[in-house]
Amino acid sequence: MNEHGNHKDRDMEHDHDKPAEDNEIASWKRKLFWSWLLTIPIAVLMLSERLFGFAIVEMPYSIALILALGFPVIFIFGFDTIRSGTRGLFTFYFNMDSLIALGTIVAYVTGIFAFWEYVADYFMLLEYLHFGNMLQIIRVLLR
Repeated sequence: MNEHGNHKDRDMEHDHDKPAEDNEIASWKRKLFWSWLLTIPIAVLMLSERLFGFAIVEMPYSIALILALGFPVIFIFGFDTIRSGTRGLFTFYFNMDSLIALGTIVAYVTGIFAFWEYVADYFMLLEYLHFGNMLQIIRVLLR
């Protein structure tokens, strides 16, 4: 223990000479770096057919890959925004985070419906359950 009654190890973990904002900015930079690292492949997948004339990954698999790569960007690195936005929706105190959270979650759920539509069509579930019509209506309403 030092003269302030603190443990020496605890003093070494936190630098009092450095402003608290620097740690927050460093955290934002890390989140930004990892978000871009996952978002650039999504952009390439989405634009490959228009830019190169062929799809790098075919349609049902590309949706699953985009959803998988997008999940950490939205729900891990963007968790603070999603949490703040959903809190605003439930408390009726709307701000920009509420708009971002609502639009992002709706778009992500629409992607899940689009993937399910391909899976259901592959297994010919759409003919028997009329599930495809419901999915198409939901996709149109959510866009």
